[in-house]
Amino acid sequence: MSDNKTPDVEGPKTIAVVAKTKNKAAHLIEQSGMWLRRIAWAFIIILPVFYMISALGSRWGVWDWRTGLGTLSRDIGTKLIITTLLVGVICLIVTLLSKKKGKGLLTSAVTILMAAGAMVYGGKVKAKEQNLPRIHDITTDTQNVPTFSQHMLEIRAKTKDVNSVDYIGKKDQREGQLYSVLQSRAYPNIRPLILSENPEQVFGQALATTKQMGWTVHTEDLDQGIIEATATTFWYGFKDDIIIHIHAGEGGGTVLNMRSISRVGQSDLGANAKRITKFTNALK
Repeated sequence: MSDNKTPDVEGPKTIAVVAKTKNKAAHLIEQSGMWLRRIAWAFIIILPVFYMISALGSRWGVWDWRTGLGTLSRDIGTKLIITTLLVGVICLIVTLLSKKKGKGLLTSAVTILMAAGAMVYGGKVKAKEQNLPRIHDITTDTQNVPTFSQHMLEIRAKTKDVNSVDYIGKKDQREGQLYSVLQSRAYPNIRPLILSENPEQVFGQALATTKQMGWTVHTEDLDQGIIEATATTFWYGFKDDIIIHIHAGEGGGTVLNMRSISRVGQSDLGANAKRITKFTNALK
């Protein structure tokens, strides 16, 4: 007589245990997904708010520009962007494992796209900084550079570690080349503006344009043909000082020269050249 045993058959109790385990796992995934969505939305809100606070804090004088742009925006901000991206990716993975994917997919997409967009923008700024000359003082006349008045020098002196207004012999710290050489190479179209109107007319137009651009005017001397002003950026509150010199041309008409210089920082990312170009185009 053979000693055969009947094989075990999975009964209702075993099935119930498996089902219960699956339900617990599914419930855990759902709960994790819910909390991850909340965390992701928190980062979606925190990331732009953090950068706004970093920039506006500098503008309002809560901290200096090095803290706002360097420590907060570049150092801590970069880590915050990477963390936001990781949260978005984890949220996406959990969402794909979950049965309810609608809200999770939307949240993951917004989080990942926001972080990726911030990275792309940061990369563009870095590439722009590397491609443009590391200068912050632009003038239409590199031989006879417009000179700021004592009044403007006193205003600039109130800024800590303000850039020098001395132009002759000024070199960039990266390449060790003269500003005039680097400017001519990068911005060849920035030259004295020759106009057919008389100096008085050009002075009036230049002053009106200065005010239209929202610059703060410090000097308006018609007799000397001098206008001095300051342009302040909305983000971080960077200040660039401008001097406009207007005089009669030798063959008639009027010659307008202009200079724009940043108070702080080594690279202006092309802001001063862009400002001069915009201003002179408005007068043509």
